[in-house]
Order: sequence, then C-alpha cells, then structure tokens
Amino acid sequence: MKMKYTCHTGGATGSDIEFEKISIKNGFSVKAYSFKEHNTSSNNQVILDNDDIAKGWEKAQKAAKSLKRNTHNLSPYVKKLLARDWYQVKNSNTIFAIGWILNPGEHGQRVLNKTNKQVVDGGTGYAVEMAIQYNKSVYVFNQEDNKWYKWKFNQFREIDYIPELTENFAGIGTRELSVEGLEAIKSLFK
Repeated sequence: MKMKYTCHTGGATGSDIEFEKISIKNGFSVKAYSFKEHNTSSNNQVILDNDDIAKGWEKAQKAAKSLKRNTHNLSPYVKKLLARDWYQVKNSNTIFAIGWILNPGEHGQRVLNKTNKQVVDGGTGYAVEMAIQYNKSVYVFNQEDNKWYKWKFNQFREIDYIPELTENFAGIGTRELSVEGLEAIKSLFK
C-alpha cells in the first residue's frame, strides 16, 4: 500500500516554497499555513483565523521564553508568522528544517543565542523549539557546515545519513536558502 505524504509548511520564500514545490512534484499533498495578510506565493494555503493565530502565538511565546528571545517589539505581522509556525509543528510528526545551528553565546545572522543550549537561528528557531518542546522528531540541515543533525539527548548531534521523510512532516527553514540547502531538501525525496 502506497503511503500518503503531507508536507506542512509556511509558504515563505526560500526553504518553505522549495519544500512545497518538491513535495507537489512527488505527488504529496501540501498544507501551507497562512493568514489573510500573509505575503506568499503558495497555492496550498490553509488560512488561519484570529483564534488560531492567538493559540499559535501562545505556543510561540512559550518557545521564545525557552529561547530567551524578546517578542515585545515584534510587528503584528511577524507575530502572526511565528504563530503560524505552531500549526506546521502541531500537524506533523517530524520536522525537517534548513538553517543554522547556534551554540550557546554564538551570534547568528538573526539572533544571539543567549541560552545554555544549541538553538536554530531566526524564525525557524521558534518552530524547531516548539517541536522539541512537544517531543517531535527534529532534523536540521546546518548551512554552516552542510551536514544533517538530529535533536537527541538535549543537543543537535551530527548524523551520517539522510533522514527519512514521514507521512506527516514539516518542511521549513530559512529564506536564505543556499545551493547546498536546496540539495539537502531534494535529497530527502530520493
């Protein structure tokens, strides 16, 4: 029996749209979580209402606390982007993210890691943190060294294999997708 795969993503430029395009090319269904004002080119939007955004924002704030990130000065639009991350995580059982892993005290392209643990840079870090908090399987392709890592025993551990897609997966990541990051996404579908 052929498995039915669903890619849960956010419809953002870069990693999200590439996950979406490659999923569709492979016959998978796609759910790109979005909201009315969202600037996306996705044709597979699942529009979240104000109640959904409020629930997602609660989860994003919990992640922000763990990440030691200040959310007070974020625009309403960015808050909605972070809130929609929850639905990518909630509806998937495995998260595949493309980005940068930051060690404690390390400054990434977007944030300084103020925690005593490894985190993922930028907005992708919120979704990854939510997934960790809810015991989802998390894989990150680190564009710093172009290697896959799995969250295991409270840290990202390098793996020497390409992770395997699951039926309900989140395909997420940075807008600044490198050539190697794109190849990593493609490798998941082989």
